Parts: sequence; C-alpha cells; structure tokens
Amino acid sequence: EAAKAAAAKGITVSTDLNYRKNLWNWGKKAAEVMPGLVDYCDVILGNEGDAEKIFGIHPEGVDVTSGNVDPADYESVCHQLMQRFPKAKKVIITLRGSINANHNTWSGVLYNGEKLLNAPLYNISHIVDRVGGGDSFMEGLIYGMISFPGDDQRALDFAVVASEQVNKWATAEFPELIMGTGSVIDASTAMLYVQLDSNFIVSPLLDEQMAVALNKRKVLWSPGCGSVSEISKAESLGAEVVKIFPGAEVGGPKFIAAVKGPMPWTHIMPSGGVEPTESNLREWFKAGALCVGMGSKLLKSEMIKNKNFKRLEEFVRITVELISKLRQQYPVRV
Repeated sequence: EAAKAAAAKGITVSTDLNYRKNLWNWGKKAAEVMPGLVDYCDVILGNEGDAEKIFGIHPEGVDVTSGNVDPADYESVCHQLMQRFPKAKKVIITLRGSINANHNTWSGVLYNGEKLLNAPLYNISHIVDRVGGGDSFMEGLIYGMISFPGDDQRALDFAVVASEQVNKWATAEFPELIMGTGSVIDASTAMLYVQLDSNFIVSPLLDEQMAVALNKRKVLWSPGCGSVSEISKAESLGAEVVKIFPGAEVGGPKFIAAVKGPMPWTHIMPSGGVEPTESNLREWFKAGALCVGMGSKLLKSEMIKNKNFKRLEEFVRITVELISKLRQQYPVRV
C-alpha cells in the first residue's frame, strides 16, 4: 500500500531486491510477494543472484569466481527486468567479482532502457569480513541521481566509487588527515567504507553488529546515544567515544555534565546543536565534552555552492583554533 500510494503521488520509488532465503521460510515465497511490490518501482537495484532467485532471470556465461566480471553479460538481465516491470526507468546491478576470500572486485552497471552504462572496476583487497554493499550503493545512487539529474553515468560512478577515490586522494595529498564516514546505520555499510579505507565510523544510533564488526577490524567507531543506559551499553561494546545525538534535544551541555558526574571516564562527542561560535563551544567543553561534531554549521552550503573554498578554509581554521584554545581551558583526561 505504501509503494502504491507513493507511486500515485508521483514520488520516485526504489527497491533493493536483496534476496535472503531465511527470511522467506514462513508463509509466501519471495516470487509471490516481490513482483507486486516491484510493480510500483521506478528504480530497481539488485544482482544476478537476486534476479534469478526471485524472478527466474539469469545472465548466460557469468562466473563471478573468476573475478573478471563482464558488464555486458548483464544487459539481458536489466532488459528482462524492465520488460517485466514497465514502470521501472532504471535497472542497476552491482558487480562483485570474487577472486578469493580476501580479494574482490567491485563495479556496477545501469540500464536506462536505451543503453547499458558501465562504472569503473575497483579492486578491494585485504578483506577480513565480506559484507554486502547494497545499502551504501543505493545511498550513493540516490544522492547521485539528485545531484546530477539527467546524467545517469555520473550517478552510477558516484554510487560505485563512494568514498574510495576520495580516501586515496586524501591519503596521498594530506597524510596527516584522518578521514572517516558518518551517518552509517548498519554493519554492512560500515564494513564497505572500512574496505574503502575509512579510518573511523560515526553513527546516529547504537548497533551491536556494527560494534562487533568494527572492533574486529580495530576501527574507531562512535555510536549515537540518547541516554545513560545507551552510553553504558556502547562502552560495554567497546566504544571509546560515544556520540550524543541529537545533542541539543537530549539535554545539551547539561546532559554531558550530568553524565560525567557518576561516569567521569566517559568520553562524549555531542553532535547536533553544536555551532562554531565561542559561546556555544565553550558550553560544550566546559560541560566535559571530549570533542564535538559539526556538519552544515561548519561546512556552509552557500560557501560550497559558490565554490568559495578560501573563505571556507579560513572559517574552518578559525574554528579549529578556537576549539584548541577551549580544550586547553577545559582539559579532559584521555
């Protein structure tokens, strides 16, 4: 009903087929349920396995174990899906080639009804835990479709590369820079960014599976918490720094001060409600914050839109100097 209502209002509806056998052990099978949902979708994401297991569609001559995935082999799958679901305007298939347990290739194709677009092929090595990349891929695709309207190639390339090229460039040009990934809400997305060299993960919520996966890789993670119980749970799962989110709504600086009373060992990073002004930052650090998280308040959208990067650089520099001064006035034992 939700998909039907959204389609009726002209809202773009997307789906990730993401077949999981154990989720279809009760009642109806995927082949009975999914077609009715996909009928209302404008964008379909999946892979050759999803298409085969749900709809009986399979590309000929594909061997993912070779690591050499030929994007052209998947055009028939995209074409068949679009024929089966005529409302769909785009069909995207993620291409993961499995060379061995520690080395995969990663790419994707997008079929828009006229031609098949191919993304560059990336090698992902040193894999400890192989995880699905569909969530982050779709997030990147949606962002790309919004940011590059009418340019399916750029949208696809953005979805595939995610942070991979950014991290490589940052490592080479700014070796002192520590680059991480924020707004991550599940373990599979977190591990994809870790495999693409993200140095830390920040989340708006507390997810135990994410904790296990990131602790195993010795990757710093900061889960979002909104209560003392959640903070305690996060610390028991190995979080060194907890993020209170949304910072202002959960109680602001007074919340941090209250938590630090019975739990002086807790390292807290507020996010949401933090502003790059001396009066605002002073309140947070005086209350006992270890560090602060800022997004649009610091990286001003108008500066980015107008490409005023010199002004943005100066604004960030002044803010960092201010934080350094406040940290000296209100030190926190680490």
